[in-house]
Amino acid sequence: MALLLAFDTTAATKSQPAAETPAPEIAESDGDESVEPDVAADDEPESEPLDPPNVVFILVDDLGWAELGCYGNKFNETPNIDRLAKGGMRFTQAYAAGPIGTATRVALMTGQSPARAGLTNYLRPTSNWQIPAEILTLPELFQSAGYDTGMVGKWHLSGYRRNRVVSGPAKHGFAHVAVSEQVGIGAGSYFHPYTRVDPKLPARPTSSTGESPKNGAEYLVDRVNAEAVDFLQKPREQPFFLYISHYAVRTSLLGKPDLVDQFGQKPEAGDGQYASRNNPHLAAMLKTVD
Repeated sequence: MALLLAFDTTAATKSQPAAETPAPEIAESDGDESVEPDVAADDEPESEPLDPPNVVFILVDDLGWAELGCYGNKFNETPNIDRLAKGGMRFTQAYAAGPIGTATRVALMTGQSPARAGLTNYLRPTSNWQIPAEILTLPELFQSAGYDTGMVGKWHLSGYRRNRVVSGPAKHGFAHVAVSEQVGIGAGSYFHPYTRVDPKLPARPTSSTGESPKNGAEYLVDRVNAEAVDFLQKPREQPFFLYISHYAVRTSLLGKPDLVDQFGQKPEAGDGQYASRNNPHLAAMLKTVD
C-alpha cells in the first residue's frame, strides 16, 4: 500500500490576478475589407510560475488495502492516513506491476516493467541482481529538476556482501539515506538492535536525555518515522522528494506491547500474532505507522 503526497509549502498560489485590460478598439470599415483588432502580444497578462511541489512517497510493506479505515476497516485505527485520504484522491482499482515486493519496488523506482529492469523475482540476500546503472530512477529524475532527495527505510533492490548492500539507494539518486538495510529486510527484527536489517546501526538518542535507549527499547517503525521527520525539518532552499519505505507490516508481525494489549482487549480481536483477522499485532504496527 502506497501513499503519495505532493504539496506546496509556500502560499497556495503565487499567480497574480490578471489585470483588467480595456477591450481593443476595432476600426470602422465600409464593409469592403476585414479589419483585425490591433492587439499586441505584450498586452497579455503574465503570472509568476508556481513553485515546484515537495513530494513525499510513503510505502507500507505487505499492507493489504482493506486494513485501512479509509477503505472500510473497523478494527485497525489509522486516523491520520484516513484524513489524508479524505482530503486527497483515493484509488479503488489498481494494478500492481508484480505479485512480490522486489518487482513492485523496481517498477515504482524506474517507471518500467520489472522485466525491462531485470528484477522479476524476490531478491535473496545473496542475489547478484540489482537495478541496472543505465536505467534512470525516480530520485535521479527529481535531482535533475533541482530537488533534494531522501530515503528512509527498506530498499530491497540489491543483494548484500560482507554486511553491506551492494547497490543501495545512494547509488541511484538518493542524496540522504537512513535506516536502509545492510544485511536483510527485517523478517521480524522490529526492536533494536536490528540484527536482520543493520546490526551496526546505533540506537537513536532520546530527545530528553541525549542518551541511547537500552536494547529493545527502540522500535523500528518509530525510528523510520523519526528519521523522516528529520529530513522534512532540514533547512533547504530547493524542493524535496522523500521516499519513506516502511519495513512494517511485513511478517513476522510484532507490535509494541502496550498497543498490542490495547487492541487485544477489543471484543472482536483475533487470537494473537498469527490471527488471520483483526490481528492485534498488525493493528499495533499500523497505529505506529499512522
